[in-house]
Amino acid sequence: MRIMIFVDRIKDRLLNIMKNKFFGKMYLGKRLSKTVWEQQFTSGYWDYLYSDDEKGHYLTICELYKRFKPGGKILDVGCGQGVLYYYMSENVKSDVDYFGLDISLEAVKIAQQRFGSEKFMQLDFDRAKVKNKYDVIIFNETLYYFEQPIQIIEQSIFLNLNSNGYFIVSMFDLHANTKIWEELYNNYKFLETRTVMNSKGQKWRVCIFMP
Repeated sequence: MRIMIFVDRIKDRLLNIMKNKFFGKMYLGKRLSKTVWEQQFTSGYWDYLYSDDEKGHYLTICELYKRFKPGGKILDVGCGQGVLYYYMSENVKSDVDYFGLDISLEAVKIAQQRFGSEKFMQLDFDRAKVKNKYDVIIFNETLYYFEQPIQIIEQSIFLNLNSNGYFIVSMFDLHANTKIWEELYNNYKFLETRTVMNSKGQKWRVCIFMP
């Protein structure tokens, strides 16, 4: 199993390098295989997301939601084990209209066991389509894991975003994400941008925008 995961990691890295080199800004993201995600959630690798070091950007997402679209129907793309839903239920309201998707079945199982099976579903948003419409679509630390992040936003507008709907995007402060932000700023109407920093000096950019 470990050998298979190692091979998948190498394959993912080589594919991402080739796409970035030959296709430029079409492929700004770095996709990881489902095998890698399953191993990470099974091992508890992402449990640290409940720590105080990560709390700030989750609370910022909650604040932007309450300010611009309170009561709106939420789609959380790349929901993991339900950390954002935890903060939403604690800081927005317990019955927030939320639905989360994740490529990892293990992550979804963890979320379902803790918060309820009806709020989460396993789905590879990079490969499969969602039929329902939402008022707010959230990419919390996930947009850069899609092969073509800007295309994913465009697809979401066409298929999943209600009229007058918003996107909320949070990304860790890495130079590799600069091009994604540039494309987003060039193509969409940004309503608010916030920088969140924790006690370790780690930073996130959290933005809300609309088509």
